[in-house]
Order: sequence, then structure tokens, then C-alpha cells
Amino acid sequence: MKYILLALLLFISFAYGASGLSITIGEATYNNPKYKEAMMNYFQSKTDKGIKDASIEVVRAQDVNKISEDVTGEIYNPDQIFSCAMVDLENDNLTIIVDQDKIKKATPQMYANSLKSAGIEKGYIVVSSPLQSSGETALIGVFKCYETLVGAEIPDEVKKASLEEMYLQTRLVNETGE
Repeated sequence: MKYILLALLLFISFAYGASGLSITIGEATYNNPKYKEAMMNYFQSKTDKGIKDASIEVVRAQDVNKISEDVTGEIYNPDQIFSCAMVDLENDNLTIIVDQDKIKKATPQMYANSLKSAGIEKGYIVVSSPLQSSGETALIGVFKCYETLVGAEIPDEVKKASLEEMYLQTRLVNETGE
């Protein structure tokens, strides 16, 4: 029932023009002014909008651990949360750009599949990190951006299912090499 309500809420929000730009910064990146500036410059290079008007939030280790611990078994410290995300809802399709020089485990298709499993099918999404990273934090960050822009919380069960989708895809690629 929660999933149906969330999908309905997201559909209504998209259908009636939920829009805007939201950025999430991993806790370790946020606490390092050089990293934070590099990420903000990177995001600005990926959009024609001024990111100064964007909603900016920090993804903390506790946010990631709340979702990832049950799925991947990983527990992160604040100094391990680097991934960042930018979401713009003024895109009718789901377009995902992943800085693959920095995000090593997850591909744009993995993000797309994971987000679609959570009912997210619209938006321009950019994912990066100042250092090499798995990208788990960025997925949690994308959810946080959507929650901010739509004005509704995505249930933890939906986030966990989406992360599990990405985790299983990553394991499959690692095991098969494809």
C-alpha cells in the first residue's frame, strides 16, 4: 500500500509540474571545502541553471547506514561519505550522468534500474564524487533530492529495495565480468 501511495504521489507531483534543482553532498565532501567546491563546480558544468538557487543538503553516514546496513552489510563512518548527486525535475525523461572516473561500482543503467524500481522515472540526475567511491551515498542522495523537490518522504522500504537492486546488479557484474 505504501508503494502505491508513493507512486501516486510522485505521479501527481510530476504531472502537476514539481520542478526545481536539488543537490546533495556527502558528509566528508561537505566537511572539506576543497572537495565541496570541486563538486559544486562539477555540477555547474553539467547544467545551464545556476546552482546557487538549488536546494543543498548533506547526506550523513547515519542516512546511508539506515538504508545500507540491512542490504549490503556495510556501515560507514562520516569520513567515508563522499558521493554527491544533483537532480533537476524539469526533464521529462530519466537521464542519468555518472562520473565514471569517480563512481566505480555503479553505472548509469544501474542507477536507472534502481530508481525505476522506486517509481522514479523522470529527472536529470548527475552523480559524482571528489574521490573514487562506490556510489551508494549518491543513490541515497538522489532519494533525498527527490524528497526535497516533491515534498514527500520516500519510505525506507522503497529505498532499501532500490539499493538492493543496485547491489545485486553490481555483484552480478563483478562475478560475471559483464
